[in-house]
Amino acid sequence: MREKDQKYSYFLEHSYEGITYIEFENSIDISLPVSEQIKQIYREGFISSCNPSFMKMYGFTSNSEILGKRLIELHGGDNVKENVEAFKNFIESDYNVLNVETLEVDKNGNKLYFLNNSVGVIKNNRLLGIWSAQIDITKRKKEEILRDAIYRISQSVHSTENPEELYEQIHKILETIIPAKNIYIAIYDSKKDLIRFPYFKDESGFIITEKKPGKGLTEYVIQTGKPLLATPEIFNELVRSGKVELIGEDSIDWLGVPLKKGKKTFGVLAVQSYDKNVRYKEEDKEMLTFVSEQIAFSIDKKQTEEALILSESKYRNFIERGLEGVYYVEFREPINIKKDFEEQAILMYNTGVLVECNDFHAKMYGYKKKEEIIGKELKEQYGYQFSEENRKAFIEFAKSGYQIKNLETREVDKYGNEKYFINNLVGVIENGYLVGNWGTQLDITERKKFEAELITAKEKAEEMSKVKSNFLSNMSHELRTPLHGIMGFAQLLKESLDGENGEMADIIYKSGKRLMETLNLILNFSKAEAEKIIINKKNISIKKIINEVYNLFEINAKDKGLNFEKIIKPDEIIAKTDEKLLLDILNNIVNNAIKFTERGFVRIEAFAKNNDLVIKVRDTGIGISKQGKDLIFEEFRQESEGLSRSFEGTGLGLTISKKYTKILGGEISLESELGKGSTFILTFPDSVCKLKPEKVITRYEIESENEECNNPRIKKILIVENDVISVELIKAIVKDSAEIDFATDGVRAIEKVKESKYDLIFMDINLGEGLTGVEVTKKIRKLKDYKDIPIVAITAFAMDGDREEFINAGCTHYLSKPFKKSEFVKMYNEIS
Repeated sequence: MREKDQKYSYFLEHSYEGITYIEFENSIDISLPVSEQIKQIYREGFISSCNPSFMKMYGFTSNSEILGKRLIELHGGDNVKENVEAFKNFIESDYNVLNVETLEVDKNGNKLYFLNNSVGVIKNNRLLGIWSAQIDITKRKKEEILRDAIYRISQSVHSTENPEELYEQIHKILETIIPAKNIYIAIYDSKKDLIRFPYFKDESGFIITEKKPGKGLTEYVIQTGKPLLATPEIFNELVRSGKVELIGEDSIDWLGVPLKKGKKTFGVLAVQSYDKNVRYKEEDKEMLTFVSEQIAFSIDKKQTEEALILSESKYRNFIERGLEGVYYVEFREPINIKKDFEEQAILMYNTGVLVECNDFHAKMYGYKKKEEIIGKELKEQYGYQFSEENRKAFIEFAKSGYQIKNLETREVDKYGNEKYFINNLVGVIENGYLVGNWGTQLDITERKKFEAELITAKEKAEEMSKVKSNFLSNMSHELRTPLHGIMGFAQLLKESLDGENGEMADIIYKSGKRLMETLNLILNFSKAEAEKIIINKKNISIKKIINEVYNLFEINAKDKGLNFEKIIKPDEIIAKTDEKLLLDILNNIVNNAIKFTERGFVRIEAFAKNNDLVIKVRDTGIGISKQGKDLIFEEFRQESEGLSRSFEGTGLGLTISKKYTKILGGEISLESELGKGSTFILTFPDSVCKLKPEKVITRYEIESENEECNNPRIKKILIVENDVISVELIKAIVKDSAEIDFATDGVRAIEKVKESKYDLIFMDINLGEGLTGVEVTKKIRKLKDYKDIPIVAITAFAMDGDREEFINAGCTHYLSKPFKKSEFVKMYNEIS
């Protein structure tokens, strides 16, 4: 027995195989699921005994270094794919397995590949340990990996469509042999003396596309033509010697190999690491150098292929390697090119036969190999139907001198499915006869489907946009019309009543006005969101704009006891901008300033800073907190929200102002402190000019609330309006100033103007059924006596572009419902 033990010990000591016994601190129940057993093997397993060969395989020099080592340490973790699969096979093979590969690490962290024979020690259905004999196959495995990498790189030339895809594929392959998270390919263009970086992946975010050669590591490898592993020590030495300089991010290790064609270096493949746990070794340099020759060859070949494809001169190579359908159609009878184009097209269709193509072309028709489709008649590919679009395509080909690009044809595959193709065709002409066509072809069936879906979606979107526009327009009309009556008669009642009744009329008017402002904000916001804003920039007087805003809010400010101020420096500033949008911006901001200011002042300042127009609106109101500064520019938001909010409003005014300011190319900013007031600053770059302002049509503003209609020129008025309330309101405002007649539809209006002469016509645009106000206006303008008679468009339509449309149709003036009495009176008295 002792002799046997001695022989066994001798065998263990001198065996070239690594032999070990893995013991478990706690035995493992073999009835557990496989995955759970594997977890416990890693958790409980450690090296209990081993022979010298096993110890040396991991780089250890004594048993004391390896005995007691946890299995998980030698395996580099418990989730290495190869090792998990090995244990799975071990368990499923009844704990006795031969020739199973594992991927482990030595004491220095280097990867090792082993081929294992293992047997489990089982007692009472519990795994007590594992005897294992292994041989080191690292060298063989790495050679296999390198051979596989080289093969895959060579195949990538054929499987990728362009250099970019090739670079991506090379990157993926390199990641299987070395750490290659950060990688780039540099190509030196000697003609332009430029280094281009067609592929650059770097976790630092640093990216470069091209640069002049300098003193970087890339240039160093190009110049020396030798691989370089630049560890921090080597890099610092190169810097000290003046051979290189730092370019880009400072990595820990940089590994670069030259890309050569023959003996000439044309580029560099480099990888680098920013992680102290990922360091490159000489072994990595050797592996990268080993594959670099194939990589250089593949890159050069791909570039050559690209040049060949673009040249369109080497058809044979194009057919064999092209990544699009390439084909040659021959005609059974050569076609006389002097024949009528229509006749030539019919002959092409009837006599064409596919005699040559590549596999790619065949696959587009559902065939696996080109041999299956070669010999097919052209008309078979066209489904035996010479469609009008294909007939026109053939005629266009002939008319274009038998050379055409992007010719679209509709064909069928072997299953009868409809296919669309884009063709580039070149005719082969011999002695005045067309004998065949060389062509390249791309399948655009999916694109055509997408285009059809896109057209449908576009039409749907346009329809929805139109529906939305009509809805907004109708909503504007339906709300403005009753508001017109409410506000108009409330204003008249307010002027004629005293005491409590007058105050109630004033409340009705102010409530209607608030509702009107809300409607305008919602409509403006909807237009801004839909990007339907029409910009009309003109040279305008900023003083005029500020005065208009000032006049509009002066009474509101005085009612609250506020000092309302305006400052314009210099006195006249001319700026090129959109008057209406600028007015809306300032009206919203000033309205808020007065609303949120209980005491003190509200001030509008305008000045020119170089060529920039700057307008500030200051107030001594409640101010805005730091958190609320961004919030107030969001739609439907106020700093004070919910049931406890302190101020009325939709929360849209500042949102619209910000959008309008951006549309005009300006910026809006805010300076504010809670409890001390706010300053809104509008800046419009390069908008100030020295030209005189252009005359523009604006709404009529109040001068006196008590002014009445009095225009001697106007004796007789026709009101064309289907809303009785609106008719009565105009009558109430005009009073006895003129004789008033009215018509409720377009036909009756035309009859009346033919029967009688009117000095002024008020024209509602939406007259319900029948003719619109625009159509009636155009018909009236054709009458001899009405070419110059004032026609006022009075309408509840108030969308962008309405004013211009009505004026262009023949109206001379425009008022949108609801209007103020003062606006109406001012316009009425100024008509000449």
